[in-house]
Formats: sequence, structure tokens, C-alpha cells
Amino acid sequence: MRTVLGPFAPFPIRQWGRQLFGLPTAEQDVAARAAIMQAAVPYAIQITHHYLTCWIPGAPASLRGIRILELGPGRDFTPALILAGYGADVTLADLYLERWDPHYHPAFYRAVRDEVRRSRPEWPLDALDEVIARGDHWAGPIRTLRRSLERLSGIPDDSFDLTISNAVFEHLYDVPQALRELYRVTRPGGIGIHQIDYRDHNNYSRPLEFLTLPRYKLGRDREATRRGNRFRHHEFADMFRSAGFEIAELHPDAEADPEYLADVLPRLAPPYSAMSLGQLKPLGCRFHLSGQRKSPV
Repeated sequence: MRTVLGPFAPFPIRQWGRQLFGLPTAEQDVAARAAIMQAAVPYAIQITHHYLTCWIPGAPASLRGIRILELGPGRDFTPALILAGYGADVTLADLYLERWDPHYHPAFYRAVRDEVRRSRPEWPLDALDEVIARGDHWAGPIRTLRRSLERLSGIPDDSFDLTISNAVFEHLYDVPQALRELYRVTRPGGIGIHQIDYRDHNNYSRPLEFLTLPRYKLGRDREATRRGNRFRHHEFADMFRSAGFEIAELHPDAEADPEYLADVLPRLAPPYSAMSLGQLKPLGCRFHLSGQRKSPV
């Protein structure tokens, strides 16, 4: 396939071959990337804005020299690059850390840069400019680690002042182990800010459907955890405390709709069928943690 449709084949033949094998045409590839970027750029700006205005205490003034670990950063590293521009020492960790895509990331980061200059002119662009110039986002102004969050090997104890994540913990296969590792690398007195989405990711409009399944396979790979690990809000709170963290603040997002709850309650599988409404209703929350205590309970 690679040989037949390689770069030396005439463009019409490559297009015909892609159609023959059921692959998207070049035009469809371009259109798909443009559609992704159209949604991804404002989302990256929005998440960065949240980090700077209501997530990280004292930001942006507090960022200079602070050691930050961002977990599961996703397809692009925009928030980390802006934080680094403010002087933060940022490390990204994810077993599936996104590689540089020459067909996507150069145009994406340039579009982000244009939007920052237009709508957030106070944000520093030094780190973003360096990534664009280097044509790589795995090094330079930020550190990157391809590590499972359950095994942050190579990171010494007490390495970070702040850990942060957005919609990551609901996808982990061993949450208690990941939180023990997170606690280990957080310095005494350090903080953690972690947004968790408790919904069934197969259908956000029916957010508890995966709790009706008597058997639910959770493997150790990206696909197996994409739907969510099914831990509920009170279970996450207990696991954070068991790892040694204190919960300083909770910022709930939303609750399941009463009509939907009435529909799903009779269909819940154990152990969810024995949970209270108060335990089932929360659909998301941002935890603000303190690592003050250094001995797990």
C-alpha cells in the first residue's frame, strides 16, 4: 500500500487508490484536520484561561519558578506552554504522550498563537514560539515523560509544587496506585488540582449507563479505559485521602437529571444499585488537594 500510493505516484492515482482501499482522500484529510482544529483551538484557549484564572492559586504571578506536573495533557500542550512562558518549570507525563504530527501541530500551534495575540495579548508566547520554531513539542521549554501515571518511575520524591490534570483520573486502570505515586512526587505542602469527569464517555446524555453493566472490562490500554473506570465521586474522595492528601476544596460541576435517574436506578448493577442518590448524582468535580501530611492514612 505504501509503495503503490507512495509520494512518487501521480496525485490522481494516489487519490483513486485511497478510494479503492476505503481510505479518506487528501481533500477529506485536510477537511477533517480543519474541523478538528476549529474546535481544538478555542478549547485550548479555554482550558489555559481556566488554569490561569480559577484553578492555580495566585496565577499568573505565582507561576515563576514553580515546579508543575501536568498529567495526561492530551493532543496539544498549549496550557503547559503558556505556563512555561510565565516562568513555570513544567513537566508533562502520559503513557500515550502525543507525538508531534507534522500534518497537524505546526498549523495548530500557529492558529493558537494568532488567537492568543488577538484575544489574550497579555499571555507570553516565548515557549509557544520556541515549539513552532523547533517543530517539536517533546522538549525545549517543557519536559515530557512517556510514563504510566500508575508508575511515575524516574521522578524523585517531592519533585513538584503543583500537580494538575483535566479529565484524566476517570481513565486510569489503577487509581489508588496512581494517587500514591502522585502523593510521592508532591512536595510537603504542595497542592494538586484535578478535574474528574464521572460520566459514561460513550454517551454523555446518558451518563450512568455503564453502571448498569454487570460485567465491565477495564484493561491496561487506552481503548479499554476510554469509556471510564466507573469510580464515583465519594470513592475518589476516599482514595485521595487514603493516599495521604487532604481535600482543601471541592468544586462540583453538574448532577444527573432527575428524569434520567428515575430511569436508570432500577437497572443499576451491583455495587451501584446499593449506592445512595447522593453518591450517584455527581457527574464531575474539581478537587483541590493539599499534600501537607506525609504519611498515608
